[in-house]
Amino acid sequence: MLCVQYADKVRERARKKRLAAEMEERAKKKVDQMDPKKQKAVAKARVAKEKAKAEAVRAKKHAKKKQPHLLALNEWDELAADERAYKRMRKGKITKEEYEDILEVVIIKHMKLM
Repeated sequence: MLCVQYADKVRERARKKRLAAEMEERAKKKVDQMDPKKQKAVAKARVAKEKAKAEAVRAKKHAKKKQPHLLALNEWDELAADERAYKRMRKGKITKEEYEDILEVVIIKHMKLM
């Protein structure tokens, strides 16, 4: 089947809707012609696919909500690492150069998480 798009966006949108409806109708007819066992299997597969799609959408929304919280936690972790390194330097357990190296590593880790 040759598909040529309309230059008019409104007509193209209508054509796509019509084609989608036709494809859905063909799929329903095909399922209706199957024996009952196959119909049940196809229906189960369709329901499973819809559930998986809904779960993916829900997980994506959940991740978007959690992202600012995770960024804030990462900021606090970075600050805590800086403070620990500074305390070790102040007590004389590490040198200033080692302290600066630790800070660079912490900053690099933080940039990867963002």
